[in-house]
Amino acid sequence: MAHPVASRPELVPLPATVEDLMRQRIAQRKRSIIDIVEEIHLQLWDKEEDYIRLLNSVWNEQAVEGSVRIDRVCAAEMVRDYAQKRGDNPAGKANLATIVKALGVILKRYRISPKQRRAAAYIAAGENPV
Repeated sequence: MAHPVASRPELVPLPATVEDLMRQRIAQRKRSIIDIVEEIHLQLWDKEEDYIRLLNSVWNEQAVEGSVRIDRVCAAEMVRDYAQKRGDNPAGKANLATIVKALGVILKRYRISPKQRRAAAYIAAGENPV
């Protein structure tokens, strides 16, 4: 003899889109300035040759402006200008020091910071990185 199956309520359907899904998230994720700058960094990487030139130097002799640090500030200005042109982007209102620090973290994430690239160059040459 089969047991009677209790009637069950109809399930609430799953969200149809990622946007709907994100609205239902219990703890809303707040993007950090590093996340925001990283998005712009990735967009500039494909579009702006000057941006890449500013990030390419690891020694002052290679720097576009004669100093690796000044090149990073110029890259940060490009990030901020890009954000300002896009409208309501928090990076457009951030100060340059904040963006420079965020760029430093981002470059390390991708293993392309000046320090990491210098060390890789010494290792590739068979020397001990200093």
